[in-house]
This record gives sequence, C-alpha cells and structure tokens, in this order.
Amino acid sequence: MAQNPSPASPVTSPEPPILFPKLPATAEPGWTTTEFWATVATMLIGLLATLGVIHVNVGDPAVANEIQVIAGLLAMVVPAAIYALGRSIRKSGTQG
Repeated sequence: MAQNPSPASPVTSPEPPILFPKLPATAEPGWTTTEFWATVATMLIGLLATLGVIHVNVGDPAVANEIQVIAGLLAMVVPAAIYALGRSIRKSGTQG
C-alpha cells in the first residue's frame, strides 16, 4: 500500500538578531546617566587642553600648540556627538 506523502511543512526563517533591547516606557533624565557625566568629564579635559592648561611636550612649540588645540577640540566634539547619538537611540520610542 502506498503512503501519502506528508504535506510540506512551512519554511520558517530564523529570528533576526535583536539590535536594541526592549526599552522601558520612559527613559531616565539625561543628566542622571553615567554616559552624561563621562561625556562632561571628557569634554572638560578637552577644554583644558584647548586652553593650554594641559601641556603637550614636543620639540617645536608651534607644533605642540597645534596638536594641543586639535586634540582638545576633538576631545570635546567626539564625546558630545557620541552621547547625543546614544541618547537619541536610547530614547527612541519612549516617553520623556
């Protein structure tokens, strides 16, 4: 006796990876987060370097001054941009 082939089982695709964890209904205020205070501390170090309070010692004073200013500006801008991006991702889809 011939057996009827079983109907093809549905093909399911694997679940995509979770990129962002489930967020609470409200996000905590930005100034209370560790990210905020780490960003502020890093930006203060950049400001001190830009103003010349933190010195860079290389042979030529003009080169040292340029390095100091560029490093200080980068130390202020990059953390602020990363914090803003991270905070916007954190707050996406939440109230507050």
